[in-house]
Amino acid sequence: MTERDRGDLMTRHVEARRRRDEAPLDSSAYRAASEEVADIEIAIAAAEEPPPVISAPAAAAAPAPSSERTSG
Repeated sequence: MTERDRGDLMTRHVEARRRRDEAPLDSSAYRAASEEVADIEIAIAAAEEPPPVISAPAAAAAPAPSSERTSG
């Protein structure tokens, strides 16, 4: 993310928070502004921190102990 992109998101965030703060609680305007604030915060977080690499748990890759195996 460039500084300009981040700056644009931060500007949008300030504006959306202002609209949310000015709207009556439980109004459609309040809900819409709250959703916009959340969407912008998610976009900022996604751009600043790449998702972690998730690997399979070690237990799933290891064979079961011999006492847990069934004989057949």
